[in-house]
Amino acid sequence: MFNLTNFLKHFLLSGIIIGTFAYFSEETKNDLCAFLYCGLPIGFIYMFLLAKMNHTEQVDYTFGGIVGTIFFLFYMIFFYLILKYTKINIFINILLTLLLFFITLFIVNKFFYKII
Repeated sequence: MFNLTNFLKHFLLSGIIIGTFAYFSEETKNDLCAFLYCGLPIGFIYMFLLAKMNHTEQVDYTFGGIVGTIFFLFYMIFFYLILKYTKINIFINILLTLLLFFITLFIVNKFFYKII
């Protein structure tokens, strides 16, 4: 059953984290915010603690985080390469990168590791 209170609590906490990095990114105009946002495991720690409180298996959860991180890395590499070596519109870049991401997800899910 949908719990609105829990949803709003998590929505606000995660929004504060993203909003903080977005604010500093706009104010400083440097890549440090992108580095910290992508490099710090704040999201994973938050989700891991929630999983622990909900008695989810921590080893399996951590492995899922590793697989997710690898997918995120592939997504960022695709995005970077398309951005650097083509002159296509940024929105087409996002769509193309998402398409490559989902193709990779399908291949890995089908042949190597069941994610979905």
